[in-house]
Amino acid sequence: VGQKLDRKAVGNVSLAEELQSLAPAVQPSPWPGYEWVEGFGVMAMPFASGHVFVLRAFPRNSFAPYKSVWHRTPDGTWTIFVDGAPADKACPRYFGAAAEESRSARIDLTWTGPMDLEVAVDALELRWTMSLTEPAYLRALNAASSRLPEAAWRSPVLIRGMELMASVVLGMGDVELAGKLPSGHWATAGGSRPGITCQGAHAADDRCNSPAKQTSLCRWKGFLQAPLGSANKKPMSPTTRYARSADVNIAYQVVGEGPLDLVLVPGWVSQVEAVWDEPTHEAFLRRLASFSRLILFDKRGTGLSDRVSLDRMPTLDDRMDDVRAVMDAAGSESAAVFGTSEGGVMSALFAATYPQRTTALILYGAYAKRIRTPDYPWAPTADERERDIEGVERAWGGPAQLDVLAPSVASDPRMQDWWARYLRVSASPGAAVALLKMNTQIDIRPILPTIRVPTLVMHRTGDLDIDVDGSRYVAQQIPGAKYVELPGRDHLWFVGDTEAILGEIEEFLTGVRRAAEFDRVLATVMFTDIADSTAIAAGLGDSRWRALVESHNSLVRRELDLHRGREVDSAGDGFLVHFDGPARAIRCASAIVDGAARLGLGVRAGVHTGECEVAGGKLRGVAIHIGARVMAAAAPGEVVVSSTVRDLVAGSGIQFADRGRHELKGVPGEWQLYAVVRAT
Repeated sequence: VGQKLDRKAVGNVSLAEELQSLAPAVQPSPWPGYEWVEGFGVMAMPFASGHVFVLRAFPRNSFAPYKSVWHRTPDGTWTIFVDGAPADKACPRYFGAAAEESRSARIDLTWTGPMDLEVAVDALELRWTMSLTEPAYLRALNAASSRLPEAAWRSPVLIRGMELMASVVLGMGDVELAGKLPSGHWATAGGSRPGITCQGAHAADDRCNSPAKQTSLCRWKGFLQAPLGSANKKPMSPTTRYARSADVNIAYQVVGEGPLDLVLVPGWVSQVEAVWDEPTHEAFLRRLASFSRLILFDKRGTGLSDRVSLDRMPTLDDRMDDVRAVMDAAGSESAAVFGTSEGGVMSALFAATYPQRTTALILYGAYAKRIRTPDYPWAPTADERERDIEGVERAWGGPAQLDVLAPSVASDPRMQDWWARYLRVSASPGAAVALLKMNTQIDIRPILPTIRVPTLVMHRTGDLDIDVDGSRYVAQQIPGAKYVELPGRDHLWFVGDTEAILGEIEEFLTGVRRAAEFDRVLATVMFTDIADSTAIAAGLGDSRWRALVESHNSLVRRELDLHRGREVDSAGDGFLVHFDGPARAIRCASAIVDGAARLGLGVRAGVHTGECEVAGGKLRGVAIHIGARVMAAAAPGEVVVSSTVRDLVAGSGIQFADRGRHELKGVPGEWQLYAVVRAT
């Protein structure tokens, strides 16, 4: 496709060989205080139709290897596509402010000859091919620039000279190799091979046609310095490294310095850097790393590991090879293997095949097979499984299956946003579906009795994704396995009561389970409740009552957002909310009571401030009981507070009426209570 070049003019240059030798790696920047990228790309290729394409491929850098294609339509609309890294760590981080859209997409780069490159972007249905040549004048220039020391690229004089060369010699128009990016970063680009001429390019799309002019493919290093004051205080996620497994690069991380090695085998899809963006997932991993040297990795075809062909998905043998390669690269002779969900299947096979490298096996939310048969009746039928897979494909791009995998947090907008992005950067829709279909065909029942390493099997009783009988069966078939059943409906291990899972793992591996660690904080708690709810529900009927409760709940949550309240729990028609200040709690409670009155509901609210224990995101302690009893003392349409709260909001303008001293059920002594008269 496109004009081919005279190979005699090219000589012995093999750009394919040179650029394919850039193995993916995450390394510290050679310039202190700067981020760093190394790779190659097409500066910008305009087509006669008005379309413009840009290519960036940075397998080596200081944050995450990735590929990116930028597309400008004839009307000037820019879209940045990224493969291999979250958008906030790739091109959109620096240039996204100047683009209309940034998206994850599968981007494949294929060298079809020594100087012939093909770029495919699934989201665009684009196949962009180009032939490259290095004329004599560029060969001389490249030879000279490659001998320059890296420090020379900090010279404004050199940078300006290279800009003029690109503009005049290569005919690329106005070029800036240093300056301020749309994100506010200051950046400079330099390289060992600044120019290879792109000719005979073609985009296999009727929208594009032939190129308007030639451009340049460059190999370079780029250095980016963040704007002043933009330092991120959040702890850095671990460094991502790569292990070679046959002809595939497997991304992995090592966290912690504990006395034992623990390999976490992820479920369906994963991305080792995006996991650190969700606080509950990060807390789970850091807890594991507190008593182990934790080894994380992305299975081939997912996350930051090399992609694979969709018509040849990796077998379990391939994935076992990947685990061994990662262990070797991490310097781990033997390790405990922790498999979650679909990862449990491969973990069990690994333990049976390589007992000398497996000190223990831990399975959570696992199964032996994914399709129902007469002797395995708790799995879904083939038709049910097919419908589930079709649903995943339709929902990809959003928080697919979160309502099934983690019902306790499925309504949390923050979790929805993270889960949707996590899935997008973990796999393409096609890869996700192919993996689900492959997993559907697996049956490891015959190998379970051959496992001879110490084994712990855990499952939550109400798991909506994998029936608990799947783990019961697995535990029965593995000789000597310890089985622990936990309450809860969440399939995802890092939400819900995570301490129960972590405690079992720690005790199983170390023989000791640490006492739960509680943080004590001064907290203001608010309780609300719909008065006479039973009688109202009976009068309205089920459907009208449900609609009214939904309106009430929406009102409450809207006010919580406005007043910075954190919903701790809700049951039926009541809420428990945590505030970091009593005045906000009072104003929020008053707004809820007033709003509920407009709905025809009498809501009562109680507010108390006291010392609470925080464990697993939940509040515990006497202060919670006091808050509930304060609410019980309120009349419909009333906000009642403890004397502690009234004293803390002195000078706020909030006015109270004395409600006298009360005995609060289950709480020693008498308590002075006050009703809110005006909360301005």
